Amino acid sequence: MATNQQNQAAWLMSKQEHPFKVDKAPFPEPTGRSIVIRNHAVAMNPVDAGIQKYGILWTTFPCILGSDVAGEIIALGPEVTRFRIGDRITGCVEDGGFQLYPSVHESVAARLPSHVSYAQGSVLPLAVCTAAVSIFHPENLALPPPQLEPKGNGRVVLAWGASSSVGACGVQMIKAAGFEVAATASKHNEAFCKEIGVDYFFDHRSENVVEQIINTLKDKDFAGVFSAIFLGGDVLPKCTEIASRLGKDPASRVVATVLPDSMPYTEPVQDGVRIAYCNSTVEIMPAKKLAKQFGWEKKPNSIEQDVWVNWLPAALEKGLMKCKPDPEVVGQGLEKIQDAVDIIGAGVSAKKIVVELP
Repeated sequence: MATNQQNQAAWLMSKQEHPFKVDKAPFPEPTGRSIVIRNHAVAMNPVDAGIQKYGILWTTFPCILGSDVAGEIIALGPEVTRFRIGDRITGCVEDGGFQLYPSVHESVAARLPSHVSYAQGSVLPLAVCTAAVSIFHPENLALPPPQLEPKGNGRVVLAWGASSSVGACGVQMIKAAGFEVAATASKHNEAFCKEIGVDYFFDHRSENVVEQIINTLKDKDFAGVFSAIFLGGDVLPKCTEIASRLGKDPASRVVATVLPDSMPYTEPVQDGVRIAYCNSTVEIMPAKKLAKQFGWEKKPNSIEQDVWVNWLPAALEKGLMKCKPDPEVVGQGLEKIQDAVDIIGAGVSAKKIVVELP
Protein backbone atom coordinates (compact mmCIF):
# COMPACT_ATOMS: atom_id res chain seq x y z
CA MET A 1 0.00 0.00 0.00
CA ALA A 2 1.50 3.26 -1.10
CA THR A 3 1.00 6.35 1.05
CA ASN A 4 2.84 9.56 1.72
CA GLN A 5 1.45 9.75 5.23
CA GLN A 6 3.39 8.70 8.33
CA ASN A 7 1.60 6.42 10.74
CA GLN A 8 1.91 7.15 14.44
CA ALA A 9 0.66 5.40 17.54
CA ALA A 10 0.43 5.74 21.29
CA TRP A 11 2.60 2.77 22.32
CA LEU A 12 2.60 0.82 25.56
CA MET A 13 6.33 0.21 25.58
CA SER A 14 6.50 -2.31 28.44
CA LYS A 15 4.26 -3.99 30.97
CA GLN A 16 2.41 -1.45 33.15
CA GLU A 17 4.42 1.47 31.77
CA HIS A 18 2.86 4.91 32.14
CA PRO A 19 2.49 7.08 30.10
CA PHE A 20 2.08 5.80 26.55
CA LYS A 21 4.79 6.86 24.12
CA VAL A 22 3.68 8.55 20.91
CA ASP A 23 5.99 7.43 18.13
CA LYS A 24 6.15 6.14 14.57
CA ALA A 25 4.23 2.98 13.69
CA PRO A 26 4.19 0.70 10.63
CA PHE A 27 1.35 0.90 8.15
CA PRO A 28 -0.94 -2.14 8.21
CA GLU A 29 -1.22 -4.10 4.99
CA PRO A 30 -4.80 -4.67 3.74
CA THR A 31 -4.93 -8.45 3.30
CA GLY A 32 -7.94 -10.78 3.20
CA ARG A 33 -11.02 -9.11 4.65
CA SER A 34 -9.05 -6.35 6.34
CA ILE A 35 -9.74 -2.64 5.89
CA VAL A 36 -7.28 0.17 6.55
CA ILE A 37 -8.75 3.46 7.73
CA ARG A 38 -7.58 6.95 8.52
CA ASN A 39 -8.67 7.01 12.14
CA HIS A 40 -10.67 10.08 13.23
CA ALA A 41 -11.98 9.02 16.65
CA VAL A 42 -11.03 6.35 19.16
CA ALA A 43 -13.07 5.39 22.22
CA MET A 44 -11.67 4.05 25.47
CA ASN A 45 -12.71 0.85 27.22
CA PRO A 46 -12.05 -0.20 30.82
CA VAL A 47 -9.90 -3.07 29.54
CA ASP A 48 -7.42 -0.52 28.12
CA ALA A 49 -6.84 0.88 31.60
CA GLY A 50 -6.72 -2.62 33.07
CA ILE A 51 -4.03 -3.78 30.66
CA GLN A 52 -1.85 -0.77 31.40
CA LYS A 53 -2.39 -0.63 35.16
CA TYR A 54 -2.50 -4.31 36.07
CA GLY A 55 -0.49 -5.91 33.28
CA ILE A 56 -3.28 -8.28 32.26
CA LEU A 57 -3.85 -10.00 28.87
CA TRP A 58 -0.88 -8.60 26.92
CA THR A 59 2.48 -10.37 27.14
CA THR A 60 4.36 -8.95 24.14
CA PHE A 61 5.68 -5.40 24.12
CA PRO A 62 5.74 -2.80 22.76
CA CYS A 63 2.07 -2.93 21.76
CA ILE A 64 -0.78 -0.69 20.72
CA LEU A 65 -3.99 -0.89 22.73
CA GLY A 66 -7.47 0.31 21.83
CA SER A 67 -10.42 -1.44 20.16
CA ASP A 68 -13.03 1.11 19.09
CA VAL A 69 -12.36 3.35 16.09
CA ALA A 70 -14.18 5.37 13.46
CA GLY A 71 -12.69 6.80 10.31
CA GLU A 72 -12.44 6.84 6.52
CA ILE A 73 -11.42 3.82 4.46
CA ILE A 74 -8.16 4.32 2.55
CA ALA A 75 -7.40 0.70 1.52
CA LEU A 76 -9.23 -2.60 1.15
CA GLY A 77 -8.08 -6.20 1.30
CA PRO A 78 -8.84 -8.31 -1.78
CA GLU A 79 -11.65 -10.27 -0.05
CA VAL A 80 -13.58 -7.24 1.21
CA THR A 81 -17.06 -7.13 -0.33
CA ARG A 82 -19.17 -4.64 1.67
CA PHE A 83 -17.13 -1.42 1.52
CA ARG A 84 -15.45 1.04 -0.82
CA ILE A 85 -12.56 3.48 -0.55
CA GLY A 86 -13.80 6.66 1.11
CA ASP A 87 -16.59 5.04 3.15
CA ARG A 88 -17.02 6.34 6.69
CA ILE A 89 -17.06 3.38 9.03
CA THR A 90 -16.94 2.32 12.65
CA GLY A 91 -15.30 -0.94 13.64
CA CYS A 92 -13.14 -3.03 15.91
CA VAL A 93 -9.42 -2.97 15.20
CA GLU A 94 -7.12 -5.90 14.55
CA ASP A 95 -3.84 -4.52 15.90
CA GLY A 96 -4.65 -1.60 18.18
CA GLY A 97 -6.82 1.47 17.81
CA PHE A 98 -4.49 4.02 19.39
CA GLN A 99 -2.94 4.86 16.02
CA LEU A 100 -3.67 7.01 12.99
CA TYR A 101 -4.00 4.15 10.48
CA PRO A 102 -5.44 1.00 12.08
CA SER A 103 -6.69 -2.13 10.38
CA VAL A 104 -10.31 -3.22 10.85
CA HIS A 105 -11.77 -6.62 10.00
CA GLU A 106 -14.78 -6.45 7.68
CA SER A 107 -16.78 -8.77 9.94
CA VAL A 108 -16.88 -6.17 12.72
CA ALA A 109 -17.34 -2.96 10.72
CA ALA A 110 -20.38 -0.91 9.75
CA ARG A 111 -20.87 2.09 7.49
CA LEU A 112 -21.70 5.31 9.33
CA PRO A 113 -24.55 7.47 7.99
CA SER A 114 -23.77 11.12 7.37
CA HIS A 115 -25.69 12.31 10.43
CA VAL A 116 -23.52 10.23 12.81
CA SER A 117 -20.19 11.80 13.73
CA TYR A 118 -16.97 9.83 14.03
CA ALA A 119 -16.97 10.46 17.78
CA GLN A 120 -20.49 9.07 18.07
CA GLY A 121 -19.69 6.06 15.89
CA SER A 122 -16.60 5.17 17.88
CA VAL A 123 -18.62 4.31 20.99
CA LEU A 124 -20.19 1.21 19.43
CA PRO A 125 -17.89 -1.51 18.08
CA LEU A 126 -16.55 -3.52 21.02
CA ALA A 127 -19.78 -3.07 22.96
CA VAL A 128 -21.81 -4.32 19.98
CA CYS A 129 -19.48 -7.31 19.57
CA THR A 130 -19.65 -8.24 23.23
CA ALA A 131 -23.38 -7.73 23.67
CA ALA A 132 -24.24 -9.51 20.41
CA VAL A 133 -22.34 -12.64 21.38
CA SER A 134 -23.90 -12.70 24.86
CA ILE A 135 -27.42 -12.14 23.53
CA PHE A 136 -27.60 -13.97 20.20
CA HIS A 137 -25.07 -16.77 20.29
CA PRO A 138 -26.83 -20.17 20.51
CA GLU A 139 -24.77 -21.17 23.55
CA ASN A 140 -25.63 -17.95 25.41
CA LEU A 141 -29.09 -16.31 25.59
CA ALA A 142 -29.83 -17.49 22.05
CA LEU A 143 -32.37 -14.76 21.28
CA PRO A 144 -33.61 -14.41 17.70
CA PRO A 145 -31.71 -11.84 15.61
CA PRO A 146 -32.54 -8.12 15.76
CA GLN A 147 -35.02 -6.74 13.27
CA LEU A 148 -35.54 -3.32 11.71
CA GLU A 149 -39.29 -3.63 12.37
CA PRO A 150 -39.45 -5.78 15.50
CA LYS A 151 -42.72 -7.30 16.62
CA GLY A 152 -43.17 -7.59 20.36
CA ASN A 153 -43.35 -11.16 21.63
CA GLY A 154 -44.44 -10.37 25.19
CA ARG A 155 -41.31 -11.84 26.74
CA VAL A 156 -38.87 -9.95 28.98
CA VAL A 157 -35.09 -10.06 29.48
CA LEU A 158 -33.30 -8.59 32.50
CA ALA A 159 -30.25 -6.47 31.57
CA TRP A 160 -28.01 -5.84 34.57
CA GLY A 161 -25.88 -2.72 34.07
CA ALA A 162 -27.84 -1.01 31.30
CA SER A 163 -25.98 2.30 31.52
CA SER A 164 -22.61 0.75 30.60
CA SER A 165 -21.56 0.82 26.95
CA VAL A 166 -22.13 -2.94 26.58
CA GLY A 167 -25.40 -2.67 28.45
CA ALA A 168 -26.69 0.22 26.33
CA CYS A 169 -25.95 -1.62 23.10
CA GLY A 170 -27.41 -4.83 24.51
CA VAL A 171 -30.66 -3.19 25.59
CA GLN A 172 -31.20 -1.77 22.12
CA MET A 173 -30.49 -5.10 20.44
CA ILE A 174 -32.78 -7.00 22.84
CA LYS A 175 -35.54 -4.52 22.02
CA ALA A 176 -34.85 -4.98 18.31
CA ALA A 177 -35.29 -8.73 18.80
CA GLY A 178 -38.85 -8.10 20.01
CA PHE A 179 -38.37 -8.42 23.78
CA GLU A 180 -39.25 -6.12 26.63
CA VAL A 181 -36.30 -5.11 28.82
CA ALA A 182 -36.09 -4.84 32.56
CA ALA A 183 -32.83 -3.20 33.56
CA THR A 184 -30.71 -2.11 36.48
CA ALA A 185 -28.46 0.93 36.75
CA SER A 186 -27.82 3.73 39.19
CA LYS A 187 -30.89 5.84 39.98
CA HIS A 188 -29.40 8.93 38.33
CA ASN A 189 -29.24 6.99 35.03
CA GLU A 190 -32.95 6.15 34.94
CA ALA A 191 -33.71 8.73 32.25
CA PHE A 192 -30.81 7.43 30.16
CA CYS A 193 -32.17 3.88 30.42
CA LYS A 194 -35.64 4.98 29.39
CA GLU A 195 -34.12 6.78 26.39
CA ILE A 196 -32.58 3.56 25.07
CA GLY A 197 -35.83 1.63 25.49
CA VAL A 198 -35.87 0.11 28.98
CA ASP A 199 -39.41 -0.86 30.03
CA TYR A 200 -38.86 -1.61 33.72
CA PHE A 201 -36.14 0.23 35.63
CA PHE A 202 -34.56 -0.79 38.94
CA ASP A 203 -31.94 0.96 41.04
CA HIS A 204 -29.17 -1.60 41.46
CA ARG A 205 -28.19 -0.03 44.79
CA SER A 206 -31.59 -0.68 46.36
CA GLU A 207 -31.27 -3.12 49.27
CA ASN A 208 -34.20 -5.22 48.07
CA VAL A 209 -33.62 -4.88 44.32
CA VAL A 210 -33.87 -8.65 43.78
CA GLU A 211 -37.31 -8.81 45.37
CA GLN A 212 -38.42 -5.71 43.46
CA ILE A 213 -37.45 -7.34 40.16
CA ILE A 214 -39.07 -10.66 41.00
CA ASN A 215 -42.32 -9.06 42.20
CA THR A 216 -42.52 -6.87 39.08
CA LEU A 217 -41.75 -9.65 36.58
CA LYS A 218 -43.29 -12.69 38.26
CA ASP A 219 -46.25 -12.78 35.88
CA LYS A 220 -44.16 -12.10 32.78
CA ASP A 221 -42.73 -14.65 30.35
CA PHE A 222 -39.10 -14.45 31.47
CA ALA A 223 -36.37 -15.08 28.88
CA GLY A 224 -33.13 -14.87 30.89
CA VAL A 225 -30.53 -12.44 32.22
CA PHE A 226 -27.93 -10.42 30.36
CA SER A 227 -25.22 -9.26 32.78
CA ALA A 228 -23.25 -6.42 31.18
CA ILE A 229 -21.03 -5.88 34.21
CA PHE A 230 -17.53 -7.35 33.89
CA LEU A 231 -16.74 -7.33 37.60
CA GLY A 232 -18.82 -6.77 40.72
CA GLY A 233 -18.90 -8.95 43.79
CA ASP A 234 -22.67 -9.18 44.21
CA VAL A 235 -23.81 -8.99 40.60
CA LEU A 236 -23.76 -12.66 39.61
CA PRO A 237 -25.28 -13.94 42.89
CA LYS A 238 -28.21 -11.59 42.33
CA CYS A 239 -28.51 -12.46 38.64
CA THR A 240 -28.46 -16.20 39.26
CA GLU A 241 -31.08 -15.91 42.02
CA ILE A 242 -33.37 -13.97 39.70
CA ALA A 243 -32.87 -16.50 36.89
CA SER A 244 -33.59 -19.35 39.30
CA ARG A 245 -36.82 -17.83 40.60
CA LEU A 246 -38.21 -16.37 37.37
CA GLY A 247 -36.96 -18.87 34.79
CA LYS A 248 -39.41 -21.59 33.77
CA ASP A 249 -37.10 -23.82 31.73
CA PRO A 250 -33.38 -24.31 30.97
CA ALA A 251 -33.44 -21.66 28.23
CA SER A 252 -34.76 -18.96 30.59
CA ARG A 253 -32.53 -19.90 33.51
CA VAL A 254 -29.45 -18.59 31.71
CA VAL A 255 -27.26 -15.73 32.91
CA ALA A 256 -25.29 -14.53 29.88
CA THR A 257 -22.21 -12.64 31.07
CA VAL A 258 -19.47 -10.55 29.49
CA LEU A 259 -16.88 -12.64 31.30
CA PRO A 260 -14.46 -14.77 29.27
CA ASP A 261 -14.48 -18.47 30.10
CA SER A 262 -10.89 -18.02 31.28
CA MET A 263 -12.40 -16.14 34.26
CA PRO A 264 -15.13 -18.57 35.39
CA TYR A 265 -17.49 -17.82 38.24
CA THR A 266 -16.51 -20.27 40.97
CA GLU A 267 -19.21 -19.75 43.61
CA PRO A 268 -22.13 -22.21 43.95
CA VAL A 269 -25.02 -21.62 41.55
CA GLN A 270 -28.67 -22.58 42.02
CA ASP A 271 -29.78 -25.89 40.53
CA GLY A 272 -30.83 -25.49 36.92
CA VAL A 273 -29.13 -22.13 36.39
CA ARG A 274 -26.42 -21.87 33.72
CA ILE A 275 -23.82 -19.13 33.45
CA ALA A 276 -22.81 -18.45 29.84
CA TYR A 277 -19.47 -16.85 29.02
CA CYS A 278 -18.96 -14.31 26.30
CA ASN A 279 -16.24 -16.10 24.33
CA SER A 280 -17.12 -19.76 24.80
CA THR A 281 -17.44 -20.23 21.04
CA VAL A 282 -17.08 -16.71 19.69
CA GLU A 283 -16.44 -16.47 15.96
CA ILE A 284 -15.56 -12.77 15.97
CA MET A 285 -13.14 -10.82 18.10
CA PRO A 286 -11.44 -7.51 17.38
CA ALA A 287 -7.86 -8.08 18.50
CA LYS A 288 -5.71 -10.22 16.22
CA LYS A 289 -3.45 -11.16 19.16
CA LEU A 290 -6.44 -12.83 20.84
CA ALA A 291 -7.91 -14.36 17.69
CA LYS A 292 -6.63 -17.89 18.29
CA GLN A 293 -7.72 -17.90 21.90
CA PHE A 294 -11.23 -16.79 21.03
CA GLY A 295 -11.69 -18.99 17.96
CA TRP A 296 -12.03 -16.10 15.51
CA GLU A 297 -12.57 -17.30 11.94
CA LYS A 298 -12.14 -15.39 8.68
CA LYS A 299 -15.32 -16.82 7.19
CA PRO A 300 -18.61 -14.99 7.78
CA ASN A 301 -20.76 -16.20 10.66
CA SER A 302 -24.34 -15.77 11.77
CA ILE A 303 -23.67 -12.96 14.26
CA GLU A 304 -21.78 -11.00 11.62
CA GLN A 305 -24.59 -11.46 9.11
CA ASP A 306 -27.47 -10.87 11.52
CA VAL A 307 -26.00 -7.89 13.39
CA TRP A 308 -23.24 -6.18 11.39
CA VAL A 309 -24.66 -6.73 7.88
CA ASN A 310 -28.45 -7.06 8.07
CA TRP A 311 -29.25 -4.82 11.02
CA LEU A 312 -26.70 -2.30 12.36
CA PRO A 313 -26.03 -0.12 9.26
CA ALA A 314 -29.73 0.36 8.54
CA ALA A 315 -30.56 0.75 12.25
CA LEU A 316 -28.02 3.57 12.47
CA GLU A 317 -29.38 5.20 9.33
CA LYS A 318 -32.97 5.06 10.63
CA GLY A 319 -32.05 6.13 14.15
CA LEU A 320 -33.19 2.79 15.60
CA MET A 321 -29.74 2.20 17.09
CA LYS A 322 -28.50 5.13 19.14
CA CYS A 323 -24.78 5.66 19.70
CA LYS A 324 -24.99 5.35 23.45
CA PRO A 325 -23.56 6.16 25.90
CA ASP A 326 -22.85 9.60 24.49
CA PRO A 327 -19.20 10.34 23.66
CA GLU A 328 -17.33 12.75 25.87
CA VAL A 329 -14.45 14.09 23.79
CA VAL A 330 -11.58 14.81 26.17
CA GLY A 331 -9.03 16.02 23.63
CA GLN A 332 -7.52 15.76 20.19
CA GLY A 333 -4.43 13.89 19.07
CA LEU A 334 -2.61 10.77 20.17
CA GLU A 335 -0.98 12.70 23.00
CA LYS A 336 -4.38 12.83 24.73
CA ILE A 337 -4.82 9.04 24.75
CA GLN A 338 -3.15 8.67 28.14
CA ASP A 339 -5.44 11.25 29.73
CA ALA A 340 -8.45 9.44 28.29
CA VAL A 341 -7.32 6.03 29.53
CA ASP A 342 -6.73 7.49 32.99
CA ILE A 343 -10.27 8.88 33.00
CA ILE A 344 -11.87 5.57 32.00
CA GLY A 345 -9.72 3.79 34.56
CA ALA A 346 -11.05 6.03 37.32
CA GLY A 347 -14.60 5.10 36.34
CA VAL A 348 -17.35 6.83 34.40
CA SER A 349 -21.12 6.53 34.32
CA ALA A 350 -23.34 6.55 31.22
CA LYS A 351 -20.67 8.10 29.03
CA LYS A 352 -17.93 6.97 26.66
CA ILE A 353 -14.52 8.67 26.74
CA VAL A 354 -13.30 9.57 23.23
CA VAL A 355 -10.24 11.19 21.69
CA GLU A 356 -10.55 12.73 18.24
CA LEU A 357 -7.73 12.38 15.70
CA PRO A 358 -8.23 15.24 13.21
